[in-house]
Amino acid sequence: MKRLSFILFVLASLSGTSCTGDENPSSVEISKYYLAVSPSIELLGDGESKELSISSNCAWTISKSSSSDWLTVYPQSGSNMGYTTITAGKNNGEERIAVLTVEGGEKKLMVTVTQLKATSGDNPQQTTPKENDNNPPLTSKSN
Repeated sequence: MKRLSFILFVLASLSGTSCTGDENPSSVEISKYYLAVSPSIELLGDGESKELSISSNCAWTISKSSSSDWLTVYPQSGSNMGYTTITAGKNNGEERIAVLTVEGGEKKLMVTVTQLKATSGDNPQQTTPKENDNNPPLTSKSN
């Protein structure tokens, strides 16, 4: 599934063109750089790491929004095709969101990272024995 997404991003980025601003509408300049990343990542509330695939033909850097101290990104730079790991510890509050900025060549892309609220571990599921022929009810006797 990662490979299919990666291939689709490469194809989408290769098809991008930008106008040169000339008066002649048939004049088109194709960028010599390409950069593609997934637009969003979702992390579990109990803590999780995920890889972000970066498709590029140039050097790239990743920066975090100022309110994303709960998130680590490593490495924060590289070149050409690569991966970076996005990690978040346990989220004891509500769902939280950070924005990563990936820059390379002449491109600048945003990645939204959402971490869900942690699952509650305070109320473990209680189980009670069932009465049946193989499992008689538990009783206590006092003498």
